[in-house]
Amino acid sequence: MAGSKREAQHSLVLPPQGQRWGSFALGSLVWLVALVLLYRLGTPSQLLTFLGVLGAIPLICLALGFRGKIRWIFDRSLVGPLYGWEVLRLTRRGRGMLLRTAYALFLAAGLCIVYANFFTHGDVLELLAGSGQRISIKDISRFSRSFVMSTLILQGLAVLILTPPYFASAISEEKAKGTLELLFTTHLQDHEIVMGKLLARVTHLGMILLAGLPILSLAQLWGGVDILVVAAMTIVTLATLVSYGSICILVSVQGKVTWSNILTSYVLLSAVATSCGCVPLAFLTSPLGFLGQLYTELGGAGTGASRIWVPGTAPSQLSIVAVMVIEYLAVHATLAVVCLTWAAWELRSTARSAPPRPLPRPARVIYPDGASATEQKEGAVKPLVFSSVQHHPIGDHPLLWREAYHSRKQSGVGMMVDLFTILLAVFLVILFCLVVSVWANTTRELFTFIQVYINPCLRVGTACLGLSLCVGVGFRAAGTFSQERDLKTLDALLTLPVSRRAILGAKWLGSILRLRRLALLLAVLWVFGLLTTAIHPLAIPVMALAMAVHLAAITTIAIWLSLACRNAVSAYFATALVLMLMFLGSWLVLLNTSVGSPTPNSTWEWFERFLELGLNPVVTWYQLCWNYRDASLVFSDRSWGMFRDATALLTGLGVFALLGLLVWHAAEQRLGVEPRATHARRVPVT
Repeated sequence: MAGSKREAQHSLVLPPQGQRWGSFALGSLVWLVALVLLYRLGTPSQLLTFLGVLGAIPLICLALGFRGKIRWIFDRSLVGPLYGWEVLRLTRRGRGMLLRTAYALFLAAGLCIVYANFFTHGDVLELLAGSGQRISIKDISRFSRSFVMSTLILQGLAVLILTPPYFASAISEEKAKGTLELLFTTHLQDHEIVMGKLLARVTHLGMILLAGLPILSLAQLWGGVDILVVAAMTIVTLATLVSYGSICILVSVQGKVTWSNILTSYVLLSAVATSCGCVPLAFLTSPLGFLGQLYTELGGAGTGASRIWVPGTAPSQLSIVAVMVIEYLAVHATLAVVCLTWAAWELRSTARSAPPRPLPRPARVIYPDGASATEQKEGAVKPLVFSSVQHHPIGDHPLLWREAYHSRKQSGVGMMVDLFTILLAVFLVILFCLVVSVWANTTRELFTFIQVYINPCLRVGTACLGLSLCVGVGFRAAGTFSQERDLKTLDALLTLPVSRRAILGAKWLGSILRLRRLALLLAVLWVFGLLTTAIHPLAIPVMALAMAVHLAAITTIAIWLSLACRNAVSAYFATALVLMLMFLGSWLVLLNTSVGSPTPNSTWEWFERFLELGLNPVVTWYQLCWNYRDASLVFSDRSWGMFRDATALLTGLGVFALLGLLVWHAAEQRLGVEPRATHARRVPVT
C-alpha cells in the first residue's frame, strides 16, 4: 500500500515517458529554429523584437492554460530532487562560504596592492586616507582597466583550472563508494541524476566566482571599463562553467578512477580552450578569447570596422555585446546539451560491471604435485592457470608496488600518455625533417638554424611535458590518503606492521612513479636535443634538478592536502588552487606591477626577476634549456643581469625546497609519525 501510494505521488510529479521525450523534441526544435532566425537577423531592432517575442512565449502559454507543462519544465522533471540534496550535501561540508570569502578577500587585497604599486605617492595609509593626493582621470582609468582585465583573466583561468577537480568526481565518486546503484533503485531518471550532479556543482562554483562581482562593480567608480563588459564576461563565465562542467560530467560517467578522470578532463578542456586560435570564430571556445574579441569589436564599433555588422554602419556597444554573448551562449549550450545527453545515455551501461577478461594465450598450466596423468586427463584435479604476461615483481616494498604499479592501466591516464606519445613522435619527426632539409641545402647555416629555431621548440616541449607531469603527479598525490578515507580503508592501512613514515614515503614516491612514462617522454625529448646539438649537455642535469625540486614540492603539498582535507573532492579542489597559484600567481602579480612600477633600481629589478623566473616553474624550465650560445654566456658573462637571474633562480629553487621540507614535516605530524629518536633502537622482546 505504501509502495503504491509512493508511486502515485511520483506519477503526479513526472509525466509519462512519451510526453517527456515529446516535450524534449519540441523544445529542441524551437531552440534550433530560434538559432537559425538569429543568424538571419541583420539589425539591432529586429534582434530586440525577436528577443521580445521569445520572452512573450511563456506568458502566452500561461494565458492559453498550459500551466501544467510550463510547471513540468521548471519542476522536477529536468533536475529532480537530487539537485537539492546535492546542494545541501555540498553546503554541509563547510567549504563554500570559506572559499567565497577567501576569493573576495583575495580580490580586495589584490586591488589594494595594485593600487599601492600603481600610484607610488607614499605608504598605503597615506595613499588611502591622506590629503593632497592629485591623480589624473587618465591614470585612474588606466589603473581600473588594468585591474579589471587581470581579474577577468583570472576568472577565465579559474574556470579552466577549477572545473575538472570539482565536476570530474561527481559520478566516479558514487562509483567508488558503491552508491550509484542505490540511485538506480529510486524513481530518478538518468538525466535527473546527471543534471542534479551538474547544477549542484555549478551553483557552488558559480557562487565562488560571483563573489568577485562586487569588487568589479566597485571599479566602475573610476571609469575606464564599461559595465557592459563586466556583465558580458560574467554571463560568459557562467556559460563556460556549465559547458566545461558538462564535458567533465561526461568524462566522470565514462571513467571509474577520479584522478584519472581529472587528468582526462584537463586534456579535453585544454584542447577546447586552445582551439580558439585554430578556428575563424576565435571567441566562441574560451572566455579569454571572448574577452580579446570583445575589446577588438568595441574598438571598431565607432568606425564600422566590426565583424558583426555591415561596413559603413556604426552600431552601439549594447548591440555588439548582445550579439556576441548570444552567439557564445548558442555554441556552449549546444556543447552542454550534447555532452549531457551522451552522459545520461551512457550512465547505466558504464555502471554495470564489465565481464572478466579472457586469459591471454599462451598460458602456463601447472598441476599440483602428486597428480597422476590419469587424473590430469580426466579432470579430477583442477589445474592452476597462470597468465604468461609478466608483471612487475612486488619485491620487498609491497606498499610502493601497490601505489606505483598496481592497477596502473587506467583508461584516462593511459589515453593521456598515449596522446602525448603520439604528439611527441610527430613533433620530433617534424623537427628532424626540418634539420635534414636545412642540412641538405646548406651545411654552414645548420648550427645557426638549430640554435635559433629548434631550441625554442624543445623549450616549449619541455615546459608542456613538465607542466603535465606536475599536474598529473599533484592530483595523483592528492587522492592517496583522501580516497583511502572515503573508501573506509585508511584505518586498515594504518594497522599494517610497518611504520607510518614508510606508508607516507610509499605514497609520496608511488605518486611520482605512477606517471613515469611522462618522465620517459621528457628524457626522450632531451636526448633528441642533445643529439641534434640543440641543447647543451650541462643543461640536462640542471633542468632535471630544477624539475625534481618543483615536482617534490608539489607532491609533498598534495600529500599534505590529502591528509588535511575531509574528502577527496576537497583535496582535488585545493590542489587545483595550489597549482593555479604556483604556475599563474607570479604572472598575475607582474601583469599589474609592470604598468605602474616605481623608479627602477637594482632591488626592484631583482624582485621582478624573482617573481618571473624564480617563483614560476615553467619559466624556470624554459630558461634553463640552454643552447651552446646560452651556456657560453652563463659561464663567461659577469654582468649584473646574469648575476640577478642566477640569484633569482637559485632563490626560487631554495624557496620551493624549503617549502617542501616544511610541508613534509607537517604531513608527518598530521599522520602521527613518531620521531626518529623513539624507534631508532628497538629492544627485542624475550
